[in-house]
Amino acid sequence: MQQQQQQQQQQQRRDQQHYQQQQQQYGHRQQQHHQQHPALSLVAAHAAWEIDPSEITLGQRIGIGSYGEVYKAMWRGTEVAVKRFLEQNLSPQLVQEFKDEVDIMARLRHPNVVLFMGAVMQAHQLAIVTQFIPRGSLFRLLHRSKADLEPRRRLQMALDIARGMNYLHTSTPAIVHRDLKSPNLLVDRDWTVKVCDFGLSRVKSATFLTSKSHGGTPEWMAPEILRNEPSDEKADVYSFGVVLYELVTNQEPWTSLNPMQVVGAVGFAGQRLALPPNLEPHVAAVINHCWASKPSDRPSFAQVLDKLRSFKELPACPHPPATAAAADDGSGSFAAAASVRASSGGGAAAAAAGSGGGAAVTSRQGSELAGAGSSSVQQQEQALIML
Repeated sequence: MQQQQQQQQQQQRRDQQHYQQQQQQYGHRQQQHHQQHPALSLVAAHAAWEIDPSEITLGQRIGIGSYGEVYKAMWRGTEVAVKRFLEQNLSPQLVQEFKDEVDIMARLRHPNVVLFMGAVMQAHQLAIVTQFIPRGSLFRLLHRSKADLEPRRRLQMALDIARGMNYLHTSTPAIVHRDLKSPNLLVDRDWTVKVCDFGLSRVKSATFLTSKSHGGTPEWMAPEILRNEPSDEKADVYSFGVVLYELVTNQEPWTSLNPMQVVGAVGFAGQRLALPPNLEPHVAAVINHCWASKPSDRPSFAQVLDKLRSFKELPACPHPPATAAAADDGSGSFAAAASVRASSGGGAAAAAAGSGGGAAVTSRQGSELAGAGSSSVQQQEQALIML
């Protein structure tokens, strides 16, 4: 009897070993297949969230950007936002950018990142479908509807943004947004802020990223990007500093300068937005830290979160004076008394076409632009750029 039990146990062990060998061989064959046919693997992944365009009913257009437009729509009985390209006869580069954006959004799951729901992958109908965020952009809330936000709510919004960005930066590999600004921050019904628009995102596969994209908006962009230099995730931290400035002042950044002048002032003359003199010192310190000239001197979003969590509120301050603070030796501290008033007599440089058109300005051009003086240019409303 005992001998029979031992034989059964031995047979079970042999069966288990045989099963494990089969599984290993199958896994090896699957890995070889994916390596030999990566496109098929990508198609299989896309099929999991591909949406049939016939299931979407487009409604009101709620936003437009340089490459696409955003519609409020219905999909399977649910309100959604649909981002479509303005020009569907796309170049291979734009098609690849679309796929890159979809690949990034499909793997993001965080309360402070807009929820990706699917994509239309059929030729000439490429579109991204996300959750619909009812209150629209933070830009509209602060600068168009002039919402009266309580200090505690402003702080919560800043925390929401920092949490979403920290999630992106601590992903594996890290994700650099590259276009963080108030128009790309959406406010939900319960006032939760969600990061959106990954059209300029790049998966960080190396320490630095080249800044050759024509996208972005100079008013929020880091100086190294404006100079067309390599950049990393610390460029997003600089942009967050500008958003924090908007939250405490209710003012749009650099309204007295056109985009090309912003390139010269920030990228080459070392100027920064002037903070209100009555701003709480601990709040000013965080903003100035984010605006450090050297990217390596800027904090991580984890460090920003630690600082913000120590605050009790984020009170709004009066309109800052029409000056720009000058950065000092690049260490991240700013001379308190150093300010440059924009001259009204100088000739204005030609405005950049679209957004971010000044990224390839030379050092000489940048210096000329910084001293060209401000022109009274009208800022176009950016309600919801692209989800």
